[in-house]
Amino acid sequence: MRIKTLTLATVCALASTFAHAEDPKLKYTVYGIVGIDVVNASDVYNSTSGKSFAKTYVDNSAQSASRLGFKGTHDVNADVQAFFGIEAGLRADTGETTASRLFNRGTVLGLKGKFGTVSAGRQWNLNDDSVCGYIVCGGYAMFRFSEFGDVSNLYDNSVKYYTPSFGGAQASVMYGAGEASSSTDGSNMYAGKLTYGIGGFNAMASYHANIDSLGDKTNRLSLFGASYNFGVVKARAAYAVAHQPSIPSNASSYDVGVDYTVTQPLVLSLDYVKRDKKKSPDDTYYVRLRAVYAIDTALSLNANLIWLKNKAAATEHFYGDGRAGQKQRVIGVGMAYAF
Repeated sequence: MRIKTLTLATVCALASTFAHAEDPKLKYTVYGIVGIDVVNASDVYNSTSGKSFAKTYVDNSAQSASRLGFKGTHDVNADVQAFFGIEAGLRADTGETTASRLFNRGTVLGLKGKFGTVSAGRQWNLNDDSVCGYIVCGGYAMFRFSEFGDVSNLYDNSVKYYTPSFGGAQASVMYGAGEASSSTDGSNMYAGKLTYGIGGFNAMASYHANIDSLGDKTNRLSLFGASYNFGVVKARAAYAVAHQPSIPSNASSYDVGVDYTVTQPLVLSLDYVKRDKKKSPDDTYYVRLRAVYAIDTALSLNANLIWLKNKAAATEHFYGDGRAGQKQRVIGVGMAYAF
């Protein structure tokens, strides 16, 4: 009970501080999302009993994860602006936080100006900043595959830098300090990314390396994405290659998809996503059909229909425990309110 009381007190103190801020240079926002899905999944495997069942869940939204955040900016002078952001993940279905730490979805402090943007703290990696323009995000995405968590991930003790944009091109780098006592290396993560956009075309290329806690094995992920917006139709594709000696595993994954704006509020997305384990038949693929209907700027409805299939000894899954040969069908409908 004490932990819950302190957590609530912390949030209330922050809200009170923002409410009484009087500095005209400070601009701040309290924001969040409350999202809930009703999901039915087939072939939900229980490794303890060795049996599979169809199950229905009232779940935290996979499309729009629930959260509560505080962000703001402060004009240091005419050329430099300071900014901060702290965000807590929530479970709208149970009222719990999604992790033991309160602000698990990021705590960031930074500066931006003509020199670019630099930030430090617990931050989303460089891939997450861009990848949703090339894959279909919202829970059921490429980053759910075993080797591809760094397609979208958070890192503590990190520093990130974005250059200014030059003719549609922009570069960024990120470094995560290795603070584990067992680490023999000076860093546990480093990454770089290039993006380019002109007209309806956008592209990205990134390299991400994550050194394990012993400092003797480096997991690597290379990611490439491209998209073109034709107007009512947007075509996109992403390809990732993962080398993980700590598992060990070498695999590639790709997402080929299209977004179709039926009307301004309604967008349909169709994606084919595959994980190909190198020199092995243990592959997985799924097809995902998504619909998002924006009732207004705050309230939206969404639906997901997914078919997943494991080949040979692959055990990828969305619900339950994975098993070889698994064929999982997921039907989900949900609602999200953003404020």
